Amino acid sequence: MKEKNDPGKVVVKVARLLDESAIPYIVTGGIAVLIWGRPN
Repeated sequence: MKEKNDPGKVVVKVARLLDESAIPYIVTGGIAVLIWGRPN
């Protein structure tokens, strides 16, 4: 079942918009863990 509000997909879309607008950003906390995996 496809999730409409998948946090990972939302972050990717936002990051793409920020990149296209040349706006610097960082991804931290729980969202970063969702995207890049669990902390060591």
